[in-house]
Amino acid sequence: MKRAIATLLAGLLVGGTAFAQPNPTTPPAPAPTGSPTPVPNEPGPNGPGVVPPPASKPVDTRPIQLDARDMKELGEIEGDYDNFIKAADEHDARVRQMARRDFESQKAATEKKYAEKISKAESDKVVRHANTIALLEKFLADHPAHETYTPDKMFQLADLYRDAADDAVDAQLSQLEQSGTPPPADQPIIADYGKALDLWEKILTKFPNYRQTPATMYLLAYYGKTKDDRKSLEVFLALACANHYKWNDAPPTVPTRAEAIKRAEQKTIRSVYSDCTAYPTAETELVRHAWIRGIADYHFAVPGELDEAINAYLKVADGGQDSKLFAESLYKLAWSYYKRDFLKDSIKRFDQSVKLYDTIVAAGGTPALELREESIQYIAVAFTDPWEGEADTDPVKAFARAKEFYAGRENEPHVRDVWVAMGKAFADIQAWDQAVDSYRLAIGPPWELNPTNPVVHQEIVNVFEAKGDKFAADKAAGELATRYAPGTPWYTANEKDREAMENQRRIAERALYAAALNTHSAATTLRKDYEAAAKKDPQAKSDYLAMYSKAVELYRQFINTYPDSDYIYEFTFREGEALYYSERYAEAVEQYKWVRDHRDLGTSYYIDAARSVVQSYEAERDKQVAEGKLQPLKVPTVADLKALPQPWQPQPIPQLDQELQAEYDNYQNIVNDPAAAPQQGINAALISLAYLH
Repeated sequence: MKRAIATLLAGLLVGGTAFAQPNPTTPPAPAPTGSPTPVPNEPGPNGPGVVPPPASKPVDTRPIQLDARDMKELGEIEGDYDNFIKAADEHDARVRQMARRDFESQKAATEKKYAEKISKAESDKVVRHANTIALLEKFLADHPAHETYTPDKMFQLADLYRDAADDAVDAQLSQLEQSGTPPPADQPIIADYGKALDLWEKILTKFPNYRQTPATMYLLAYYGKTKDDRKSLEVFLALACANHYKWNDAPPTVPTRAEAIKRAEQKTIRSVYSDCTAYPTAETELVRHAWIRGIADYHFAVPGELDEAINAYLKVADGGQDSKLFAESLYKLAWSYYKRDFLKDSIKRFDQSVKLYDTIVAAGGTPALELREESIQYIAVAFTDPWEGEADTDPVKAFARAKEFYAGRENEPHVRDVWVAMGKAFADIQAWDQAVDSYRLAIGPPWELNPTNPVVHQEIVNVFEAKGDKFAADKAAGELATRYAPGTPWYTANEKDREAMENQRRIAERALYAAALNTHSAATTLRKDYEAAAKKDPQAKSDYLAMYSKAVELYRQFINTYPDSDYIYEFTFREGEALYYSERYAEAVEQYKWVRDHRDLGTSYYIDAARSVVQSYEAERDKQVAEGKLQPLKVPTVADLKALPQPWQPQPIPQLDQELQAEYDNYQNIVNDPAAAPQQGINAALISLAYLH
C-alpha cells in the first residue's frame, strides 16, 4: 500500500493525469538502444559500422576473484617468475656466447691447420694440370696420326682445355669479388672453350671411326653453344638423327618472321624427325640428352620451330619412362603444346606429368622436378583459355570439358587439386558460378574428409563476396562453420592434424562471425526499408522477420560451436537484439539478462542490456494486449480511486506484469543510471497501483 500511496502522490504532483502505461513522461523506446559495437557494414539497430577484424578481438576479461592475501601471494609468485625468466635468459645468452666463441676458435684452428695443405694442393693442381697439358701436347706433336692413341689423347687434352677455361672464369670472378667490383652486366664473363672445340672438331674430322665419337659430338655441340648455337643444333642432330644430318653440314636456316607466323597458324603439327636413327654405338641416354637438352630446348626458344620442339620432346616423352629426362620431357612437351595452342594435348601431358610425380612420391622416391603445382595450375589455365573456334573463354564449356576429362578418375590424388585450381582460374576470369562449382567438387565426394577442405570452402565464401552476393556468402559461411565443427566426420578424421585443426578454427570461426553480423545487418536494412515505405507491405515485414530469425540461428550456432570465443559476450547481446526485432521478446529477455549479469566478461553492453530487458518486457506486454491475451494497463486517477468502494480490493497481478515490475525495481537497484533509474521505480509503483496493491 505504501507503493500505491507514493504513486498517488506522484500523480497529484503531475496534475492528476491518468496513464495507460508506465513511464508517462518518457514513452518507452520502440527498440533496444544502441551499443558501442555496431552491426557491420549496414545501418543496423545499433547504427552503421564495420566488422572489427579478428585481430582486434576483445580480450577475455573474466577475472578470478582474489582477496588481498591472494593478491599479495600472486604478486610474489609473479615476481619470482619474472626473476626466473630474467636469469634463464641471461644464462642462455652466456651459454650461446661461450658456444659461439668455442665454435669460432675451433673453426679458426681447423682452417689454420688445413690452410697450408689446401693452398699447396691447389698450387700442385695448377702445376700438374699445366704439366699434363704440356705432356699431351708433346705426345700429339710426336704422334699426330695414331688410330687409337692419338684421338684418345686429343680427347683428354680437350677435357683439360675445358677445365682451364672454366678455371680462368673462376679466377676472374674471384678477383672481382675480392676487389668488391660486380661483374659487368653488359659484358658477361664467358668461358673461352675455343681450344677444346678445335680439338673435338679435329677428332671428328681425322678419326671418324673413333670409339668415343658420340661423346665427342655431344661435347662439341654442348660447349659450342657459346659460339654458335645454330651450328650446335646441327651437331646435336648429327648425333640423334645421323641418317639425315652430318656434324659438319651447314645448319638449317632460321624461319623468317613471315614463315614463323604461317607455321603458327597451321592447324596441324608438322611431322619432323619421325624416322631418325641415332649415331651408331651412341648410348641411349646420351642420345636422349641430345634430343631434350640440345635439340628440343633450342627449338622451343626459336619462333616458328615449336613443331620441331614437340617432335624432339616426344622422342623421350613417348617410350622413355626409364630415362632421367622423362619427367622433364613431359613437362616441356606440355608447355610446347600450350604455346602452340593445342590445349587438349597440353592438358594430357601436364596431367601425365603430375601423375608421374605422384607415383614417384607414393613409392617413396624424390621427383626429378618440383613442378607439380605449376603443372596443375596450367591444366586449369588450359581448360579456361579460349579453345579452337572460340573468340573468348566459354566458362560453361570449360567446366564441362574438365568434368568429362576427369570423369571416373576421382581416386587419383591430383584430381581434387585440379578442381581447386579450376576454381581459382574461373575466379580470375570472374566466372563466379563455375568457380563455386569447381570448389564444391573439390570438397565433395570422395574428398569430404580432406584436411584442407575448410580452406577451399572459404574460397567459396570469397567468390560469393566478389560476386556481390552477400546472402549466398553468408549462407556458405554458415555452412563452413558447421560442416567442419567438432563432432562432424571431417573433424573426427582430422583432429590429430594440427594444421587442419588450426585452419578449421581460424576460418570457420571467422566465417560464422561475419555471416551472423552480415545477416543481422541485412535484416536491419530490410526493416528500415519497410518502416520508411508509405505503404506497408506484409511480405516485406515477413522478409525482415525471417532475416532476423536467420541471424538468431547464426548467433546461436556461433555460441554453441565456440563457447570459449572472445565474442560470446558480444554475440549474446546481438542475439537479444535480433530476437527483439524478430518480435520474440520473451526470448530476447533471457539474452539481455545474461549480458547484464555477466559483467565479469565485459561491460560494453551492460547499460544497454539492462534497459533492453525492461523494453523487451514492455514490448511483450504490448504484443499480448494486441493479441487479446492481456488487458491494457490502466492506472487509476485520484478521481477513480475516490469513486471506488472502500476498502479497495487488490486485483491479481498477471505473471508478465509481475516480471515487468520486478525488472523495474531491479533496474533502479542494480544499474547506476541516474537519468532513468528513478523513473523505473515510479513505473514499478504504477503497476501496483493499477491492480490496487
